Amino acid sequence: MNLSIEPLRDAAFGAEVRGLDPDRIDDTDRSRLRQAFLDHGLLLMKGLEAISPEQHVELSRIFGVPTIHPIPTIRLAECPEIIVLEAEGGDSLAANDPTRNEVVGSIPWHSDLTYTDSPSRGSLLIARVVPPEMGQTGYVDTATVYDALPGSLRERIEGLRAIHSLGPLQDSLKSAARATADTEGGELPTFEHVVHPLVHVHPDSGRKVLNISPAFIQRIEGIAESESDSLIEALTEFATQDRFVHLHAWEVGDGVLWDNWRTMHSATGHRRRHSRRMHRTTLAPGPIPGPSHAAA
Repeated sequence: MNLSIEPLRDAAFGAEVRGLDPDRIDDTDRSRLRQAFLDHGLLLMKGLEAISPEQHVELSRIFGVPTIHPIPTIRLAECPEIIVLEAEGGDSLAANDPTRNEVVGSIPWHSDLTYTDSPSRGSLLIARVVPPEMGQTGYVDTATVYDALPGSLRERIEGLRAIHSLGPLQDSLKSAARATADTEGGELPTFEHVVHPLVHVHPDSGRKVLNISPAFIQRIEGIAESESDSLIEALTEFATQDRFVHLHAWEVGDGVLWDNWRTMHSATGHRRRHSRRMHRTTLAPGPIPGPSHAAA
């Protein structure tokens, strides 16, 4: 396979994989893809509109072990390793529905599953239906962010730990799960709060990473609540500056793989009158398959 991997143009980080054929990936291709994942933290793979759910899972296996997401109501029935991310609306809305222009599907900045003891290794998200406007996903390389922090701020956060949880989101998700429990697999489990270091060392590259996950971080341990709130706000504002953000505008068949241990992401949302459907695999925590080398 004539595979090429080039840095994303006009992007803060990441690389684009070209010439990928999911049916013709050999051991050399797998090795190159894994190394690119380690080096860049985010890979764009275009032209995957014909990929089946089973192929999606197999492609994900190159980078880790696809796992079952802990929220059952969003799993794809025929392939539970895949979750379906979509918002109500689209073709189901009447032409005179006053909510047609409301923005739905927006998700604040976060790293996946930091409300659990073991945040996922990464994810492969593939666009199945995209709206004609809006609907972008933002990505930030939190290793680069850490490197760019002022020295005094790096010293201030070294050794601190933060409490993560679903917070208020848990109640709304549990209500939605109860409403669909009869047809979609049961209620949402309860997630207790967990504690993660505010700075962690990436096990593959050895780089330090800012670990804030703004949607799920509740407070920083060992300091006053007001100081904790101010520090989280300052770190979030710093990390989400335009210079660090890559905003991906989706086309059907785009696949984006990200390293959840060194990135965070967000969704801008889209007009309720339009449909947006994404399929995502989630990689279990653990080392990437095959030999691992420090990122450049």
